[in-house]
Amino acid sequence: MPYFEYQDDEGDVRQTISLYYEVYGQGKPLLFLHGRGGNAFSWWQQVPVFAERYQCIVIEQRGWGRSRGVLDGPWGDVFARDVHALIDDLGFDEIAAISQSMGGWTLSALSERLEQRGELQRLAAAVMSGTVGGYVPSQLEAVYDQHRQAAYSQRVSWQQGKSHHPALAATTAADLQTLYSMIARLNPAPQIAPGAPDTLARRDRLSLPEQVLFVAGEQDMFCPPEVLRGVVEGVPKARLELLSNIGHSPYFEAASDFNAIVKNFLAEVYA
Repeated sequence: MPYFEYQDDEGDVRQTISLYYEVYGQGKPLLFLHGRGGNAFSWWQQVPVFAERYQCIVIEQRGWGRSRGVLDGPWGDVFARDVHALIDDLGFDEIAAISQSMGGWTLSALSERLEQRGELQRLAAAVMSGTVGGYVPSQLEAVYDQHRQAAYSQRVSWQQGKSHHPALAATTAADLQTLYSMIARLNPAPQIAPGAPDTLARRDRLSLPEQVLFVAGEQDMFCPPEVLRGVVEGVPKARLELLSNIGHSPYFEAASDFNAIVKNFLAEVYA
């Protein structure tokens, strides 16, 4: 599978980025942007389904999986630079994208980047799974922070073998719980430049194309439904699908339902 290498001169560190990606199927290009606990393997339940109709480009973001490079700025902006360079290299005039959690930061930053360059038409549609892309309305910040703090506390409990992974619902099958953890452990520790943010920074706006679908679990601890509803209300024409008894990772926990919802959305976009 290919690596895309390019010279990134926009950040504080002038460096050569090595971005790992895989391509499956033929048709209109469909990007997959994983979450913080993911990589290319995360999409094993989506690629066989969507590759029947689309050209699926599964990217491992800088510092995750087999991609290499130093994070020298806000993570979403850094990832967006990489994705923008890749789609330019691949010659895509129009793409759709499916993002999960951290990938939503990438997608929002990419949309903003394209908008600033007069290229927003290149992003035909966006799927935001378990994410608000880092943007939280001021009146919901306390709720958002409270839920995420509880999720981080549960992560410690999970690491000690006392609880299920906070990115999954407690009812998720044991084999999927194990597989999720194994996939996450494939990632190296990201390289962070001195003085650069060491985590995902809150974004002051949410930039997305007109065609956008939000999908989330009602038991999501990282992206609570209350916050998600508040964000969606401010996004014209946005669609929202909430799945019961599902946590932060609907694409992984309820793949059949997730795939059907997204397939219908994309079919309407490209009708």
